[in-house]
Amino acid sequence: NLDLKLLEKKLRDFNSKLTYNEAVEVVVNEFFIRNYNNEKIVGIKNPNSYLHISFIKSIFPNAKIFIIVRDPRSILASEKVKRLRQSSFNSSEYIWKTYRNFSSLCRNIDLYSNEIKKIYYEDFIINLKPVTEEICEFLDIEWCESLIYYYKLEVSLPSYDKVQHKLSTHKPD
Repeated sequence: NLDLKLLEKKLRDFNSKLTYNEAVEVVVNEFFIRNYNNEKIVGIKNPNSYLHISFIKSIFPNAKIFIIVRDPRSILASEKVKRLRQSSFNSSEYIWKTYRNFSSLCRNIDLYSNEIKKIYYEDFIINLKPVTEEICEFLDIEWCESLIYYYKLEVSLPSYDKVQHKLSTHKPD
């Protein structure tokens, strides 16, 4: 939903030669203004964001990042179900990818331990309210009951989000 002509003008009107980070910041800010103008907090839910923490912090130095860490065996099982629905599943390939991704996640958690909040997926599911309260405290926002009963709300995902995040409106399990 970006006005590409306006975005191009903003990029061309930038005072100096744009760095990659500055160009991304212009695009992201335009997206937020267009879609989330009255929001105080905007979140990005992307399973691979942990690979780009330094980049995210360079563009948004005040960003608060929390990572949900999931048991690699669960990730692998989830990938298997998803891939079998789409075509085929090569277990060796996905075992390696899951190991590699989990190793990168662990390195980034260690590297940025003072700047991120780590939440374990299983703990989140079992202790939804206290973990949600911890997240709210970390984000410096007020906790409310609807945060743990979000799946009961009548909310539809934008079409661009339906494939990647279709379970976002379901009760956690």
